[in-house]
Amino acid sequence: DFEISESVNPDSDRFLPQAVSDFRQAMVQLFGPAAASCPVMFCHKQLVSTSPTVVGSSEEVLAYLKDHPELMQELAISSIDTEGLGFVADGTDGKGLKFEKHFHMMPGEKCVVYRQTGWDTMGCTQP
Repeated sequence: DFEISESVNPDSDRFLPQAVSDFRQAMVQLFGPAAASCPVMFCHKQLVSTSPTVVGSSEEVLAYLKDHPELMQELAISSIDTEGLGFVADGTDGKGLKFEKHFHMMPGEKCVVYRQTGWDTMGCTQP
């Protein structure tokens, strides 16, 4: 699932040259001069989500979700706190363990709420 490139930076926009240089320097500082001869592995994985998203101001998004409980369930959101401007996500980690995570949003801020998938699966938000 991962795109892996050994030693050659395949995308300097994704893997900034300064960051690569700093990483190599940190490895030498941590593991000694022999680390300078070890290749850097450039790895990337792109996930495609088929889950719906809700976009708008934080207040609009929360109101919409509150009015659509089936969508909340699909996005792994257990409850909405409109007064506290946030929600509680029902999460599941890669081992199948359940957890809750509280998300708080900024008043009037444009945001997106979506279902994050990966090691953790849960409702999530980004400004």
